[in-house]
Amino acid sequence: MSLVSLWRTNEKPKMQGLVMVAALAVATFVSASDDVQKVVVSTDAYNRLVFPEPYSTIVIPEAELRDNPVPTDGKRGLLIRPADEADPFSIFIQLRSGEAFTVKLAPESGIDAQVFRYRNALTYPQSPKGKPAQGSLDC
Repeated sequence: MSLVSLWRTNEKPKMQGLVMVAALAVATFVSASDDVQKVVVSTDAYNRLVFPEPYSTIVIPEAELRDNPVPTDGKRGLLIRPADEADPFSIFIQLRSGEAFTVKLAPESGIDAQVFRYRNALTYPQSPKGKPAQGSLDC
């Protein structure tokens, strides 16, 4: 057996192990992104959902809202106010990048408006230097 064939023979188990570890890491990451975010929201005020980038699609059960949702900051956010006696409901959000997630809102009366930030999204759009862009408004 030559040194090259011995090296290739020894390399396969290591490579298979690396592939299995990488597949496990990816599978864990994918399942983590499938988790539903749960948020208690006010029925007395508009709540804010803030995203790290603009959304392309949002699916909301129509009967669960007091008013129509209001997009903010170029679709990087959404103002939402559930109906008074609304049961908990889920909202599906797909960002322009294709990333998608679900937020389950649990309406509650008597609390202040809540802010949900997906992936710690900032309220202000960022300029290239990392400071809020001029003229941006906090909604």
